[in-house]
Amino acid sequence: MTPVLDRTGLDQFRTIIARRLGLQYEDGKLDYLAEVARRRMELVGSTRFESYLDHLISSPKGSDEFRALAEELTVNETFFFRNADNFRAFCRDCSSRADSREDPGEATSHPLGRMCLG
Repeated sequence: MTPVLDRTGLDQFRTIIARRLGLQYEDGKLDYLAEVARRRMELVGSTRFESYLDHLISSPKGSDEFRALAEELTVNETFFFRNADNFRAFCRDCSSRADSREDPGEATSHPLGRMCLG
């Protein structure tokens, strides 16, 4: 039986994800979040969405469930770093931004910018 996930519960799930994991999802991603919640509920043996939300609320930030959610909600893509042309283009962009701004430190505020500009 597929658990019923209402809009109020999905909004609460989205808020928990934002507060605990720092991930933001717009309304257009609610179906995706519902699918993630259903998969996680099945894996932890929760048949009611409210019970699963209570489980999340009572779980510490670094719990196994939040690690599993983070793994499922993020993309572990390394293509950008494996394609040297993409990385060089990014570094050129950072360099030109650093040269054109009054505050060159802004271009190095992102970790990738620091990698390019040192």
